[in-house]
Amino acid sequence: MSQKCLPTFSYLGTTALLTTVLAGTLTSSAMAEPAAPATQPPVQTATLLPEISVTASPLTDDATQLALPSQALDAEALAEAQPNTLGSALGNLPGVTQSGFAAGANRPIIRGLDNFRVLIQENGVPSNGASALSEDHAVPLIPGAADRIEIIKGPATLRYGSQALGGVVNVINTRIPSTPQTQTSGSLRATFGSVDSSNVEVLKLETGANIDGTGNNISLHLDASNHHASDYDAPNAEGVQSNTATKSKSVAGGAAFHFDTGYFGLSGSTLESQYGLPAPEDPAEPITIDMQQTRLNTKLVLDDLGNWGNSLTATLGYTDYTHDEIEGNAVGATFDIEEWDGRIEWLHPAIGSMEGAIGLHGFTKDLKAGGEAEELLAPTNTESLAVFLFETLPLSDSLDLQMGARAEHVEVEGTSFSTVSLTESERSRSFTPLNASLALVQSFGDGWVTSLNGQMVQRAPDALELFAKGPHHASETFELGDANLDVETAYSAEVSLRRYTSPFTFEVSAYASQFDGFIYKNLTGRTCDHTYASCVNNPSEELSEAVFVQRDAVFWGAEAQAKWSLLSTSEGVFGIDGQADFVKARFTDGGNVPRIPPLRYGLGIFWEAEKVNARINVLRASKQNSVADQEDATKGYTLLNATINSQVEIAGHQLDIGLVGQNLLDDDIRLHTSMRKDEVLQPGRDVRLVLTAHF
Repeated sequence: MSQKCLPTFSYLGTTALLTTVLAGTLTSSAMAEPAAPATQPPVQTATLLPEISVTASPLTDDATQLALPSQALDAEALAEAQPNTLGSALGNLPGVTQSGFAAGANRPIIRGLDNFRVLIQENGVPSNGASALSEDHAVPLIPGAADRIEIIKGPATLRYGSQALGGVVNVINTRIPSTPQTQTSGSLRATFGSVDSSNVEVLKLETGANIDGTGNNISLHLDASNHHASDYDAPNAEGVQSNTATKSKSVAGGAAFHFDTGYFGLSGSTLESQYGLPAPEDPAEPITIDMQQTRLNTKLVLDDLGNWGNSLTATLGYTDYTHDEIEGNAVGATFDIEEWDGRIEWLHPAIGSMEGAIGLHGFTKDLKAGGEAEELLAPTNTESLAVFLFETLPLSDSLDLQMGARAEHVEVEGTSFSTVSLTESERSRSFTPLNASLALVQSFGDGWVTSLNGQMVQRAPDALELFAKGPHHASETFELGDANLDVETAYSAEVSLRRYTSPFTFEVSAYASQFDGFIYKNLTGRTCDHTYASCVNNPSEELSEAVFVQRDAVFWGAEAQAKWSLLSTSEGVFGIDGQADFVKARFTDGGNVPRIPPLRYGLGIFWEAEKVNARINVLRASKQNSVADQEDATKGYTLLNATINSQVEIAGHQLDIGLVGQNLLDDDIRLHTSMRKDEVLQPGRDVRLVLTAHF
């Protein structure tokens, strides 16, 4: 069976999900694997689901062995939706929503946690850019060019740092080929959308050769993408949502040298993106962001170290990121980030029956803001060095204990602002976040697994939370940091039950987190002009005052998703699936945490066959009445999506043809998680044609 396909439960409810397939149907390689014979008994058709493979653990890629269920989207699901942003790619997964600020700027939100608590990576190396600094900043990644996108939770997140407190989103591609390539293969994908007159093209090429007749091999990768979209149509013939046009292009290449005991590889990529910010403060001077990023990554893997352990993996990444915020025809603000990130992870020899990994992780990040952005944040430098471990101890044939720990030292330098003296001064802060996690994973047979997980996670404040000091025009806020903020601590517990075998796959989880010193951006109700002295207690000025403060808070919620194959024949499988999620968040001294997503629930029906797959699903978001101070309630919406996907063979090559419908009811969708929900409607009815040629 192909290891590249994922079962439907991994992405129930997303707009991408419609390429759920049986084993041996679609793959992202040059040709599909052979299908099962038509004479195969129907009962086997229902049970031949692809295995679940994730990179969350350094010890196993089998999600059934992890403390918490992991979610993933594979290449086929991403190909159908061709999402503009990472947020739109993941935003309908159970437990995941999106910031929804702009068509080109949309970060994922996990269980109500966003920005500095959700770490975004590409192949395990951070790729946040400036997106965590503000909701109008895009994540510098092309989701449609990815092979997989995974959401990681549980003990394994401690490997990645305190910014993974809410979870890790890992975008996976083969820019550094991890397996030797001996043939040339690739794909060319084109997508055409109606709601924004969009066109997307993605090209991928893989090749390689054995260079000396032994195990030594050179493997090469190339991918390129182009995306162009106009202002999208608003629902119910409201016209277009102005200043939502986007365009981007990227080129990336990589190579790896494979030898008997591992491989060494490197990759480089460039990304350019321009997108508008809707509902500008001055309609006569709309704001457009022009972003560029260059990334260089290297990776060394040594396998089979004998008495020294199972493997050693080392990565080093460099990122040069900049974006200009253009108001009218002039550059109003600039953000420049230069970042190095390095990691060494060693799978040590087994200690009795205990297996695990020990690692070192460090990064340095220089941020410089220019123009109007320098009023918001003076140059900052952040450095971090950490040691971490992840261990698994079998307690019986069916019960495992998983443990994670991380000790980190963080130095943040910047310029603080005194609201008393109205003066600035250089400031340096040091933090030592400590993290620990324990989990029990119990298997009951017949695919049933349950787990109980407990964590203590600490997060050091970000430079923006410490040193913000002025206007941010894109979000229409006047932001003030607090250089005296302490570490943020979360004590969390989660219990889950899941079953991964057909004809019925199911998972449900419930969680709760107690935050000591939860850091958030508090809207005070005051408004400001361009200086702190101008802030007043009435809405007479253009900017809303937002102050970073700490308060204790409690988050709790639950997620569920299921898939049931009702009818299995030699022709295919017909079934139903569903999902639900909710999160509640309140401060312990009273009041709701701002921008928390509402209750959502959905149902779908599907048909899965060798050559044709179809799905229709509806997702209902309830009205959000649990609002914070300075917030209004947000009405609910109903999202109806449908997809049909077929395969044909032309001249010995596979062609995938997909027709995707999104928001088919043309409902007015406003996201409570968006800072611009009152001014910005999400896109209306959209029909997309997706063509993918494999060669």
